[in-house]
Amino acid sequence: GGEGDDAKHNKYCHFCQHVKVKRASSMLACDNAECARRFCEHCVVTHLEDASTPSDGPALSAVGADGKWLCPICRKICCCAIQQCLRTHRHCKAYRYRQRR
Repeated sequence: GGEGDDAKHNKYCHFCQHVKVKRASSMLACDNAECARRFCEHCVVTHLEDASTPSDGPALSAVGADGKWLCPICRKICCCAIQQCLRTHRHCKAYRYRQRR
């Protein structure tokens, strides 16, 4: 992706709502054309236990044969993509907000 791709994506991590300004490479942008979400590598690996980041190399469960990375929401593994998350982990900010309403 070039600069045009970056412009269409949110600058905040969907999971923690922070902007990783020190290392832009630590922000993962979904390759789904209809999705504008980003995740920071820390949240994907630590909270979602998803080691399928594009920089990891061969064992990429979320990277298709075409080399595209789909975010946890597009793959329906993020808390907010399902009705009720029963996993014992830190839930994404959108899911936590929905639970409080």
